[in-house]
Amino acid sequence: MHSVLKNADFVIYDRGYSSVESSSLFPEAFASDKKHMLFTHSMGHFFVPAGLWPHVSHWNMISGFLQFHDVGKEQSKRVLKRMIRSLESDPCQVLRQFHQNLFSPVEQLNSDGLVIKNFDISRLSNDLVTLDSAEFDKSCIVDSTNLSIFHGTEDRIVPLDHAVLVSEQLNASDPIFVNNGSHAILITDPVTIASEVEKQLNTSF
Repeated sequence: MHSVLKNADFVIYDRGYSSVESSSLFPEAFASDKKHMLFTHSMGHFFVPAGLWPHVSHWNMISGFLQFHDVGKEQSKRVLKRMIRSLESDPCQVLRQFHQNLFSPVEQLNSDGLVIKNFDISRLSNDLVTLDSAEFDKSCIVDSTNLSIFHGTEDRIVPLDHAVLVSEQLNASDPIFVNNGSHAILITDPVTIASEVEKQLNTSF
């Protein structure tokens, strides 16, 4: 274990799609006397309260984007519209298809038996509507925040070009590409991310 981690606190905030009890995603404040490393996946950074960003020393964006339709706008809008519409009539099929795209091209578990008991369809639907027009407020990022971008080269949900755009628009270092990685690289390729995080700990914490 890295020496820094011995005194570290790890807190995971879940969006609450499959939780029986859903709570707010993030607290309203971080302890100002500590350094904070933030990990977000996909559109997770859109739910981080603006007041928390000044306390983030290092942000690891995983499979993320600034605006969902920045790449392949016509196709992405068409797919998103179909998902929102289909959630009302056949949510199981929508979730099965998403599960397949989430891990593709990595071999995955069969999703035929995917169960949506206690799944908050309403919250997911609202988030997809938000996704259609939301654009990340780049002014949230302070100069002292370091940014690392991780992205799978075969991501079928958020195309690879998004990582390049984020890097350019937020003046970040070159993205770290996971070869043959899917949208779920946090699950399928944790070693790649962990090795980079260790470097961050050695230099910034």
